[in-house]
Amino acid sequence: MADGVAARSRHVGLVVRGPAPGGLSARDVERAVGVPLLASMRPQPGLAAQLDDGGLRLRKGTPLAVAAGRVLEGVRRGAA
Repeated sequence: MADGVAARSRHVGLVVRGPAPGGLSARDVERAVGVPLLASMRPQPGLAAQLDDGGLRLRKGTPLAVAAGRVLEGVRRGAA
């Protein structure tokens, strides 16, 4: 999949959610896939229900908001 994305854009990165039940780390995934890790995040309880109930509301400090901020920082660095 990474090759398919890379064929369409030179800006490719990973966001990994964990912890993995088998102990695989975000860095392990980065090495296995061969794509830079932009962010890793812990699960965010209630996220699926929030999406089902009408949308995404990012609250400061939540796992998704922190990961999204890291991705945005990476995008900004890549665009400079």
